[in-house]
Amino acid sequence: HWMQPLVKGGFLYGFAGRNEPDVELACCELATGKIVWRRDLRWTEKVGDREMVRSFFRGTLLDVDGSTLCLGEHGALAWLDLSPEGVEVKQRTQLFLAPETWSLPVVYRGLLYIAQNDQDRGGGTSEPRWICYDFRARPAGAAE
Repeated sequence: HWMQPLVKGGFLYGFAGRNEPDVELACCELATGKIVWRRDLRWTEKVGDREMVRSFFRGTLLDVDGSTLCLGEHGALAWLDLSPEGVEVKQRTQLFLAPETWSLPVVYRGLLYIAQNDQDRGGGTSEPRWICYDFRARPAGAAE
């Protein structure tokens, strides 16, 4: 769709699909244009007493020091391991449940900036906002 793809080692990785239900992460070989793989990255999560299907949907990808950070359009954040052989979700969390999270995140000097473009629909009360996460390493024994 319109989300930011990522070029890595002669391959293009990005979310393909027009609408939320039909989106998959895809890998394309740049030299040939051949689609190497497509993966549906949905998962099931218990929310209260209900099982809910979650996904990155039309997510965006960002290279951070050789690792891949993925921000889904409803606020899911994950570290991915991308290769021509496939994708592995290394870590995942739901920062908020707000649609239209379409802005590419920014990492600057160890700080991750994310734009939440709509109100949190996951029971939170937060309005649209900028969020900053500190990814800088702290020395052992340092106060938080």
